[in-house]
Amino acid sequence: MADGIRAGDDTSTVSLSIVLGTLNERAALPELIERIRRLDLPSHELVVVDDGSTDGTKEYVQRLARDDRTVRLLVHSQPRTLIPAQSEGVETARGEFVIIMDSDLQHPPETIPEIYRRLQEGADVVIASRYEPAGSAGDRSPFRSVISLGAEFIVRVIICETRSVSDPMSGFYGFRRNLFHPPSPMHRGYHMLPYLLVITAGKTIREVPYTFGRRLNGISKVTQNLGFIRVFLGQMLVTLSIRSAHRGHVRTGGPSPFEPSSSKLDGSHPQARLGVPSTRSGINELQR
Repeated sequence: MADGIRAGDDTSTVSLSIVLGTLNERAALPELIERIRRLDLPSHELVVVDDGSTDGTKEYVQRLARDDRTVRLLVHSQPRTLIPAQSEGVETARGEFVIIMDSDLQHPPETIPEIYRRLQEGADVVIASRYEPAGSAGDRSPFRSVISLGAEFIVRVIICETRSVSDPMSGFYGFRRNLFHPPSPMHRGYHMLPYLLVITAGKTIREVPYTFGRRLNGISKVTQNLGFIRVFLGQMLVTLSIRSAHRGHVRTGGPSPFEPSSSKLDGSHPQARLGVPSTRSGINELQR
């Protein structure tokens, strides 16, 4: 993670940080940000982490950040998958609470106030679920349904902490920032919630319903090719390794699987032993 000032940096205190990972979302961002601005929210910030967009996304957010200091932008030159992007956004967030969501309008921002309310009431993690009463998975294709249901089945089999929630593969959720331990830069994947459920085991988890929306344009970056299956399975193995190491740390006081993002992995780290390839690129910092 880069040090120093990002575009739109401010020193004011905020209660809520909304983290958006972006990759070529220029068409969707204006509507998403306008809908967020219409919400009745406490002091908040938008932390946008862009991973090599080529459609003008980063330039659009940079212009916003020049006029609105609640908008902050971090830029990488290449796609790294969502987990490292979102993790970096959380690490730079200033809010007591953090909400993770997609930037393609499939996660309705109108659900944000309810997630925030549940966090204020004492929940540690609040998951927006497609499968809670009044929620809906939307009008997804048979292929997408098979992929989603298969992934949910696999994650429940592998990661027991996900079995108590209805939507373990949700990409829309909030949590208390002080509970977050950044994963290694080698931890790649598209769904950070299973990892979050592992590191917050025993904490108070609540779910709220939402309806999964349609993308404004384009196709899903997760399921547009079969490469995501390899990434997903690798992500589950890494999360399982972290879970085992964390439980060993709690039980025996051995090495913790968590580390500051600035640390370098060596061969003894549970994630390094799995040999998961890193795609973390250098960061191009955008100055005001």
